[in-house]
Amino acid sequence: FLDQEQFLLSFEVPPDFSFDNFIVGSENEWVFNSVKRLCDESHPSESLLLVGEKGTGKTHLLHAAVRQTRLTSRSCIYLHTDDLIKECLGCNDREERLNISAQYQHYQLVALDSLEILATDATAQEVVLYLYNLLLANGGTFLIASQINPTAMTGLRSELRSRFLWGKVLDIHPLGDEELCRVMQKIAFDRNLQLSNDLIHFLVLRLPRSVPEYTKAIETLDRQSSRRSRNITIPLAKELFNL
Repeated sequence: FLDQEQFLLSFEVPPDFSFDNFIVGSENEWVFNSVKRLCDESHPSESLLLVGEKGTGKTHLLHAAVRQTRLTSRSCIYLHTDDLIKECLGCNDREERLNISAQYQHYQLVALDSLEILATDATAQEVVLYLYNLLLANGGTFLIASQINPTAMTGLRSELRSRFLWGKVLDIHPLGDEELCRVMQKIAFDRNLQLSNDLIHFLVLRLPRSVPEYTKAIETLDRQSSRRSRNITIPLAKELFNL
């Protein structure tokens, strides 16, 4: 739906990830409340693994959890698996891998995003295994998000798979149409845009059901409406996205 130029657009307005503005679908209340409890507890008893397809809000929840945990004066960090893999490039021995793990061991909460990527890199798996053991020994907790359940990941070390399954594994479900409309309204609000309800419904019914795609679409509408001196309307959306 979006052309190459539109896919390369950067996030000009940083998303505001918090629990207050997370759109909780009717099937996801248990997941939402479980993540909030994890942040409120001084010593969480177990880690959480959120499993759901792309665009279901996993990254939002991880950032919101880090934000909330910091308010309780507990140390925490958000890590993307892709960045962790990059850190492991050139690690040639066990000591170097241990050093990478050790720099995160004293955080009380580590939010690890896109776990499914980990199955592609044996070195990063070893680093995460060390980190999991160090966190456990120091009373820390993992909050993990993945598009794939560890039980279905090929290439994942068995001992690491078992670690991930020690805690709760919670499925996060896709949102319905009305909930997705609220998501799009929030994305527009973050950019100080007001979109008509008709336009929002039009886009939700025609664009891929993905929050990143909605963000790119709204960024494109904002940019092109300014460039062309046109209001953000259904005709403009039809023209830009070939709808």
